[in-house]
Amino acid sequence: MKLSYWYGQHLGKAAIRVKSNLIPHNVHRYKNMDGSEVKKEDMGYLLHYHIYDANDFIKKFTNFKDRPDTFLSGNKVNSLKLLLRDIVNFSEYSNKKLNHYFKHYIMFSENEIKNMKKNKYFGLVKKKENTLIKILSVKKVFYKIQN
Repeated sequence: MKLSYWYGQHLGKAAIRVKSNLIPHNVHRYKNMDGSEVKKEDMGYLLHYHIYDANDFIKKFTNFKDRPDTFLSGNKVNSLKLLLRDIVNFSEYSNKKLNHYFKHYIMFSENEIKNMKKNKYFGLVKKKENTLIKILSVKKVFYKIQN
């Protein structure tokens, strides 16, 4: 079962044009090659994690198997990410059990999606920004950013 909803966020995330003269400052920030600060534009959300299917979930956290519990900065990796890494790699779960785990504990239910579309805090106060945004074509989004 595949679900075409994506979870994106904007805090601490950045995208750069490949042809720019920028270099990494850290994992989320860039600087000009001469060390000066980069002119920034807030263009909304950047896709970060996606909820697609169980196979992608298993693959993603299998790839994290050998990563340490801390980032290079010394900050601790999010406890949920560590838990999911360990469930996929170090539990006795079979592929079938991991698929079941994904379906029941990771994938958004139809009710959760319905509530996100309401775009309200506690069902009462309207949120400033949409909780769920349907992206019909990534190409269209990038085209709008360029023009």
